[in-house]
Amino acid sequence: MAKKIKTPSQTMLFGMQPTPEMINDAVILAVPDEQMVRDVADMLDRRYTKTQLYTLAQAFHPILKNKTLLCQAAGGRLFPCKEVMPIFSSTSYKEHLERAIAYMLSDTTNLMLYVDSLSEEMKDLWRHVLVNIYVSEADAQKILKDDRPIFSTSPRSYYYHDSTSWARPGFELFNIVRSLSADTMRYHYRQPQNYITIDSLLHYIFFPLICPEAVAPDLSLQQLPEGGYRVFSMEAESYAKYHLLSSLLSTGKVKMTAKGVSQVDVKKVAKQLGLMEYMAGDGILATSRSRYYVEVMALYEQLVSRHFKSKSDSYEQTLRRLFANLDNLMEFLPSLLLPHIKGLRKQLTEYNRLQNLCMLFCQWMVEEPERWVSIYDVLLKIFVINDTDSYTKYDALVFDPSLQKAEVLITNEFSGKNIAVDSFVTEFGLTALQAFSFMLCSFGMAELALSPLTRRESPFACAEYIRLTPLGRYALGVTEEYEVPEQEHIAYFELDPDRLIIRSLVEPNPYAQLLLDTSVAISRNRFETSAQSFLTHCASRSDVEEKIGIFRQFVSKELPPLWKQFFDSLLQHCNPLASDRTNYQIYRLLPDNTDLIRLLTSTPSLRKLFVRAEGYLILVKKDDQKRFTDELKKYGYLL
Repeated sequence: MAKKIKTPSQTMLFGMQPTPEMINDAVILAVPDEQMVRDVADMLDRRYTKTQLYTLAQAFHPILKNKTLLCQAAGGRLFPCKEVMPIFSSTSYKEHLERAIAYMLSDTTNLMLYVDSLSEEMKDLWRHVLVNIYVSEADAQKILKDDRPIFSTSPRSYYYHDSTSWARPGFELFNIVRSLSADTMRYHYRQPQNYITIDSLLHYIFFPLICPEAVAPDLSLQQLPEGGYRVFSMEAESYAKYHLLSSLLSTGKVKMTAKGVSQVDVKKVAKQLGLMEYMAGDGILATSRSRYYVEVMALYEQLVSRHFKSKSDSYEQTLRRLFANLDNLMEFLPSLLLPHIKGLRKQLTEYNRLQNLCMLFCQWMVEEPERWVSIYDVLLKIFVINDTDSYTKYDALVFDPSLQKAEVLITNEFSGKNIAVDSFVTEFGLTALQAFSFMLCSFGMAELALSPLTRRESPFACAEYIRLTPLGRYALGVTEEYEVPEQEHIAYFELDPDRLIIRSLVEPNPYAQLLLDTSVAISRNRFETSAQSFLTHCASRSDVEEKIGIFRQFVSKELPPLWKQFFDSLLQHCNPLASDRTNYQIYRLLPDNTDLIRLLTSTPSLRKLFVRAEGYLILVKKDDQKRFTDELKKYGYLL
């Protein structure tokens, strides 16, 4: 029996050809692609010092040291593996050490020798580090089921920080990083602590091996799994109500505040539209449909005036333009997608990665446009969607952890938990994708399947599966044509031909709230219109024209003679007075406007609010101006 080779160096030293006995005991490595080896070695050279490289090399010692190492060529021929020899010596030249490690990292077969040698607990820790990017010592101990310390801290001199290293073997491929803890610990300030992380190059290389589901070809589903999912599809409703929403927005019904869009106005418009929400009650999901449909469209109106010459005519074109320019919403995305997170200061959110994350999500949705996909699986897919040079694992973190403030707690008010860097991916990245899925569904761009399970991580945690609708496929550029969904014609109102009274014909009527801006409810299903009620919130002739257009679109296209005469009268009475600028508000009457002159001279409530002057002028004190204009509205005149 041949003498057993104890070290790889003996095989190399004596140039022995592998015998059958040696092959049986050998570790057989694959020969990687030479260009891949050079590329990885070059990246290692840029990222690591020689000392750090030897630390990496030690990760492979347990599976390679004191073993016969053979390489297998493409044709099956075995020969001694000289390439990895420098991995065992700290005195190796740096370039030799780089190439030896690159030889192991550049081929899946070689890497799997390391992965397969890990315990199940260590594989679980790898998965947590790869998915969450940062893992605390306490969580790592729970995962490994081992309470022994993971970090070892050696005090240094007065002028230097403490030195932290690994307290036990098996962590050579990981890195140690300092970041703020989740809770206040001393003097009401958050204290830094150590976390386990990994270099982006190694993250990219190991992710598909430890998380193979991220690269599985059957990530999407034709049908939803069983489990009582609630499915929402709002395409037809969103399309049908867009023109009314657009009209309301163009007349300034939703105003911008210092913090963004007025939420009071959003609620009013949503009530006028009669939008279907995802959930009843007072929680975030009870208003999220309104916020995404109304608020984002209000922001889009601002974008049109700021960046584009004109707005799109159709809803589908509006959505396509909106998502092609999603970066314009970057400053609003934190409040839109993470409304339950408190403590996000401007420095942390100013350069957030939410826009990148959402676009990567859309990129994957375009790959599977007609099938259901798991939102969590898409998060995993995002980790491997880029190549090593443009690798953006930090998109999943959303915010740069180094910009946290020690004096500020970041809190998930929904779950009541404080947030540190080890939960950024789940609290920010995954939650943002789930909230973004609600946004897509609110626009009618996607169907959304909500899990029936009660989850307390965030208000959006119930979002589990998503699938694009035809509208979503058009908006994201999958298709170039969009077939408008058929709308069932329903008569919602009836106009009284003899009186300015409107009767609601259906219960509940989705447009009943719309009438409250033009009419007064006199019973459950009847509304009375007058010049005063119709001119409410109107400040110019264009407002009156806009309101008449909305009325004809959503209440009744055909107008009885009485109603047509009423609208014509309102338009004729717009801006009947010309004003001059003095200390008084001066209005000039038109001599041929005898109806208005007669009204002003014969109505006591109006006569006491102005002073007559020569040349058909009247003077109104500025303190009385609002009363004067309100009185005129009662008689159908808009000033």
